[in-house]
Amino acid sequence: DPPLVVAVQGPPGCGKSLLIRCLIRHYSQQRVIDLKGPITVAISKVQRITFIEVGNDINSMIDAAKVADFVLLCVNAAHGFEMETFEFLNLLLSHGFPKVMGIITHLDVCDKSIGNSIRARFLKELNVGVKVYKLERLINGKYEKKSIQALARLLNQAKVRVLSFREGRGYCLADRVERHPTDPTHTYLFGYSRGIGFKAGDKCHLAGIGDVSVLNATVLEDPCPIVT
Repeated sequence: DPPLVVAVQGPPGCGKSLLIRCLIRHYSQQRVIDLKGPITVAISKVQRITFIEVGNDINSMIDAAKVADFVLLCVNAAHGFEMETFEFLNLLLSHGFPKVMGIITHLDVCDKSIGNSIRARFLKELNVGVKVYKLERLINGKYEKKSIQALARLLNQAKVRVLSFREGRGYCLADRVERHPTDPTHTYLFGYSRGIGFKAGDKCHLAGIGDVSVLNATVLEDPCPIVT
């Protein structure tokens, strides 16, 4: 199966980039400085995760809402809920509403009662069954190791909701894009095929570009294999 797509969304300054880097460090023991595009890691012997950081523009939010299997919704406790959070929630509702977990950050710079009020707002806006996790402390510019381990455990145990409209369509979150060396009208897209997949002659839509035709679909070696 292709990796689960975990979208990390939040307004500027909420710590979503740091959260992705800390989770990748936990799973792979590798340090990532710049987050450029989707990053896939193996989290167990049977599961992989692709992390994507959602931009704060409406187009990025729409694209992420279409493909995300799991959403980490980051809220800065010092600022509370901001407009970007509500916009993304509305887009998730329009696209089937995948599994969502609330992440409250920057609790070390404000009163702890604020974290409880934000958690109550999460439960009111979503539902009483949603999980809300608090990241309380930063140590040497990173989230506390125990907090990241506990959050990673929740991700490992999470049950993802299967959305029916995705099962009946072929779609792909491209990890890499390459131009044809001689023909500028042809482009190679590399990524995990999801849904019903692709075949030659299929019509598809590239976000931000338009409708195109699939000339060929080739199965390649898995770039992130699961080692059993």
